[in-house]
Amino acid sequence: MSQVALAQDLGISRTPLREALRMLQSEGLVEGEPNRRVRVAPMSAPDLEQLYVMRVTLEAEALRLSVPRMTSEDLARLEGHMAEMAHYAAEKDYRRWNLPHEQFTAA
Repeated sequence: MSQVALAQDLGISRTPLREALRMLQSEGLVEGEPNRRVRVAPMSAPDLEQLYVMRVTLEAEALRLSVPRMTSEDLARLEGHMAEMAHYAAEKDYRRWNLPHEQFTAA
């Protein structure tokens, strides 16, 4: 992946992207290549399984803590984002799908 293209796709400047890539590289998750390109590091099936176990555990705890604090307005806003994502996914318009997805995950 080109860092320039990746920054444009994510809608961020190259400075925070480079910092994030350095962090991911220090964790062995991305590999740098000449000409400022990066690629996702290869992962084994057991590595992926371990990552998903950790993710499921963390997300379940986050939900347990956050859902009781949500208002009906919060839930309605999340449902609206989900409806938008479903609409764009049905249209196979994944570029436009990204905005409600970002709003959903930021909520």
